[in-house]
Amino acid sequence: MSDVRSCADCGQPLEEGWQACPNCGRLVGDASRSKRNLALGLGALTGGLALVVVGVLLATHTKTTVVRRPTARPSALTNAATATATAPGVARPAAPSHLGGTGPGSSAPFTVTSGLAVFSGTCACTKSFSASLIDAGGRTQGVILSSAAGRFTGSFGKLVHAGAYTLKVGADGPWSVDVSQPRNQPPKSLPQTFSGQGTMFVGPFAATGSVKLTANNAGSGTFIVEILGPEGAVRATPFTKVGKFSASAVASGLTSGPFYMNVHSDGTWSVVVAKS
Repeated sequence: MSDVRSCADCGQPLEEGWQACPNCGRLVGDASRSKRNLALGLGALTGGLALVVVGVLLATHTKTTVVRRPTARPSALTNAATATATAPGVARPAAPSHLGGTGPGSSAPFTVTSGLAVFSGTCACTKSFSASLIDAGGRTQGVILSSAAGRFTGSFGKLVHAGAYTLKVGADGPWSVDVSQPRNQPPKSLPQTFSGQGTMFVGPFAATGSVKLTANNAGSGTFIVEILGPEGAVRATPFTKVGKFSASAVASGLTSGPFYMNVHSDGTWSVVVAKS
């Protein structure tokens, strides 16, 4: 005779092999243990899923925190470099301008920055040629290039103020003028010999204090030599002569170079610059 078991809830006698009480429905034996194991398994699964969700949330939160980190402010060195590049009073040269035409008239407008500007021109003229600098207000800032007769090739340096300009040209043939603004050119050490024909802008050369200039002019007209500072201002005019001659002169008080020269002649010429 098999052992008689009873339901733990209602006391109903249970036969061998029954998995549930026929009176109250309570699971007994292996069925009860399977249910408990299933419950434990579901609990563990639920807990694992919860850990995964929490891990994803933490990772997302960490990533978001990194992305939203405030951008670093520029360093003092960066600010200083920016300030230097845009500092007032430091004029960068304007892009070179090429002007041209035929006969008399006004050139197209062009722009320069403050400082030295060099005007290099040619004219296939049969008579006189002249080019005057005109500012935006219509005021003449001087004759920069001129020739009494015939073809012309020459250059001239001048201190200019920033702004827009035109050239008023007198010519009886095709002409051209290039406008440039040389900066930071390495100067040549003394002594130096410069030579040419007609009006020319030459240099730069290095000098401090006084220099001796020895000039020879083969022209018959006015011969003028001007020494210019790096900004284009005239620092000295050692020669203003008429006709052929050979002579020496001393220019003193030269500081903050390098230096350039404007030489005006209607013939061939040479100028030797040496330490005084």
